[in-house]
Amino acid sequence: MLIRHEAPYYKDIGHDLTPEGVERAIHLGEDLVEQGIIDAKSRVDLLHSPKARARGTLEFIVKGAGLPSDEYFEVQEIRSSDYADLQTFLTREKDLGLTLDDVAREHYENRELYHKSSHIVETHANRRLRFYKFISDLVLRRITAGESFRQVLAVSHFEIMMHIIDDIFGIKTFSSYMAPALGEYIILDFYLTDESGVINMDIYFRDRNKQIRYDFISRDF
Repeated sequence: MLIRHEAPYYKDIGHDLTPEGVERAIHLGEDLVEQGIIDAKSRVDLLHSPKARARGTLEFIVKGAGLPSDEYFEVQEIRSSDYADLQTFLTREKDLGLTLDDVAREHYENRELYHKSSHIVETHANRRLRFYKFISDLVLRRITAGESFRQVLAVSHFEIMMHIIDDIFGIKTFSSYMAPALGEYIILDFYLTDESGVINMDIYFRDRNKQIRYDFISRDF
């Protein structure tokens, strides 16, 4: 399961969540167990991006779900976008009066800023590459260790989650409805196949569901 962090202060201090964010993360943990999406009696791998808001969200989800909380793993590949020149990006955002929807659209459609200006912000292509590397490495480690797929809670960010939403469901319209909201999640169920290097994935987002064939060696569908 891939989850967007809850409401933060964006200060990278402590758990970095607002009181509302804390409460919602705890409730999410409770709901995941109540709905049978997470089995609190089974082992669950707890992964998060390097940001404090991602770690904090995961900790409170774990609290609400009643999961063991002694092992958390920071995963670089699911971090938020890298900014080589954050001030230039923020100045442009302010000058243009960009809304959150505008920023989402910019990440995908503005080739000049996001695709050709790695000196300002990480490109869409690079961010997508590291996200699918995370998925492939996760699968490979489990197969190499001879382990069945365990439950995974991974807390990340909007721009990471949009890759799989866009790639799998073909969502091209960026709006408050289509964007993954704070605390929203995507469920990914993995199934081994008889074909070397290939798994089947069931993917759920809101009322959408799709099964795909994923080559975790070439990182292609």
